[in-house]
Amino acid sequence: MKKLFVTILFFIALLIPYSVKAGTYDEAPTKIVIPALRLALPIHTSKVIFDTWEVHLDGASYGEGTTLPGNIGNTVIFSHARIGMFATLPKIKKGQIIHVFTKNDWFVYKVEDIFVVNPDRVDVLDDHHQYELTMYTCIGADYSQRFIVKAKLLSNPSYLN
Repeated sequence: MKKLFVTILFFIALLIPYSVKAGTYDEAPTKIVIPALRLALPIHTSKVIFDTWEVHLDGASYGEGTTLPGNIGNTVIFSHARIGMFATLPKIKKGQIIHVFTKNDWFVYKVEDIFVVNPDRVDVLDDHHQYELTMYTCIGADYSQRFIVKAKLLSNPSYLN
């Protein structure tokens, strides 16, 4: 069933003309779907505890305090590098599509950049005043680096109305 859902989303995304219209959205993300990786995960809001975002063990995490999806700014979503979570994220390629859902809306992003940084490179989470999604997970033999995916918002629900 999950496989069918991801496949249907992929084909629907191909039919939607991509365009971003200004809007104000006030809901945290609840689900992320990456068709090329056959990945669909729930998203939980992560609070900052002792200067670090908590990481959930049963899905992806949305960094509280970063931009809510659909708004100008940087939406940050991260997860453990475990099977069924973001273990396959390093296989993503530029140009591939990412779907982020909230309770009432659906946002489509396109991967623009992929790179690896050391954990102290927190500038990758900065807000560049663009419609941007940043995803990351740990990478490397000892998980000492971070695999970063930067994506641009292509469409949002305002376009469909």
